[in-house]
Amino acid sequence: MLEAARKLHAAAQKAAVHESTRVTRDDSPLLDTKSTEGKNTADASAGGEKPEEAGQEEKPGEAGEAGGKEASAEVQDEVTQGEQLCANGGAYIGGFKGGKRHGIGICRQVNDYSYEGEWANDQICGQGRETYPNGDSYEGGFLSGMRHGFGCYRTEKDVVYTGQWKQNMKEGLGEMNYSGGGFYWGNFASDKPNGRGSYRYGDGSAATGTFRNGLLHGAGSVDFPDGSAYTGSIIPGVGDFHDLGALRYTNWATYIGKFEKGLRHGRGIMTTAKGTVYNGEWRRGELNRNSCTTVVSKKGPATGSIAMTAAA
Repeated sequence: MLEAARKLHAAAQKAAVHESTRVTRDDSPLLDTKSTEGKNTADASAGGEKPEEAGQEEKPGEAGEAGGKEASAEVQDEVTQGEQLCANGGAYIGGFKGGKRHGIGICRQVNDYSYEGEWANDQICGQGRETYPNGDSYEGGFLSGMRHGFGCYRTEKDVVYTGQWKQNMKEGLGEMNYSGGGFYWGNFASDKPNGRGSYRYGDGSAATGTFRNGLLHGAGSVDFPDGSAYTGSIIPGVGDFHDLGALRYTNWATYIGKFEKGLRHGRGIMTTAKGTVYNGEWRRGELNRNSCTTVVSKKGPATGSIAMTAAA
């Protein structure tokens, strides 16, 4: 039994030197049972006890079994290098521990899927890079085989998300860059923009506010490419101004009041670029002059139409 343990330990030492990627371990030689037995006897005699009475004597067979177990445990804890063929025709090359994929490894499948990075207990776990059959790729953190933590996902069409992940979904702060030049920065939840954030579109317009399931929801602000801007309530999924809001036009005329489906509708105050103020009821974008309570001209009477619309 002792001889077998020594051979097993010697083989483990040789393998540890040969494999540079293995985990560092204690390579001290097995305990010499003869010297141990002599030491135990001397210690017992000094104490006035016989080895049998002291209960410290070890039989060679028992020491060999203990050493064999220690050597076996060390071998189990080592990370070895190897290759494993998959049932679908793919292959894994990299580290193994206890017969499971562990450490750094590469997995490639016949459907053009590949992963290169860290493994733990036969699962993708840690930092790595995945390439998918559709051409998309992800590089970042993984946990239990899923995208988790901080990472960057790039689609084949160059849509790029960089930010936090949780169980394969965008979760937390992140930035989404679109191929058309637009981007979103803010909070994500359940794989979509949720919470406070800002959208900048390819045409130069921008929206800031609270998002729900990817859509601007409730109060927000929108800046248009022509210089006009709106602050107030917005219809989710449609983008129309609705209820109370303030609109500044390109020529710096302003309207503060009620909106309906993107048009001035209800009570509101319109101030033209020349300083004329209209305070009254509006219907589908037009002022009902019969309901106008005040018309104040600071720079002379207004001329022409006051029907102005913001850039969509």
